[in-house]
Amino acid sequence: MLQYGYDTWLVFCAIVGSCSRACVFDEKKRPNGSAYATFSQHAASTAQATRYYIALFLVCLPPIVMWFATWLVPHLQLPGLSVVAISVATTAQIIAASIPERAPNIGLHRTITALSLVAILTTTATLWMSTYSYMVAGCLVVMSLIVIYVGLLRDRAKYPMLLQGGFYASFFVTLGSFIA
Repeated sequence: MLQYGYDTWLVFCAIVGSCSRACVFDEKKRPNGSAYATFSQHAASTAQATRYYIALFLVCLPPIVMWFATWLVPHLQLPGLSVVAISVATTAQIIAASIPERAPNIGLHRTITALSLVAILTTTATLWMSTYSYMVAGCLVVMSLIVIYVGLLRDRAKYPMLLQGGFYASFFVTLGSFIA
């Protein structure tokens, strides 16, 4: 079982706080911003922006998956399901980036994103079941509550971009907690 100290919790709070602050700044700065707009509706509103995010995801996500599969899985003796889940999540994110969340593709974009969310939750759950880390458990609870909240309220959920930021920040904090 991995042990974490007070410093780890400070880092966790700093990362989540920084991501939240960045999302709030972005939410207020965008002229077409809305309390009900998602990241895709904000950021990928043009074809050029969509290509940028596809390229960004193609550059950033595969190295994370490689690190996960080649270092974290053997180090923590994670089940093969975790590699499949993070691969599905990554592929779904790249596909979702290529299908902007605007008519007529809103349903398709959200379905692919939901597949990614389930895969990320599965990855986080396998990490928790393998380590019983309090930090991973806390992140899993936060991620699950966000998904439940958005699922219940659907399009009426306020500040979905902040919720998305919180979800992904929790996941990356989970992964980052094993680097030390």
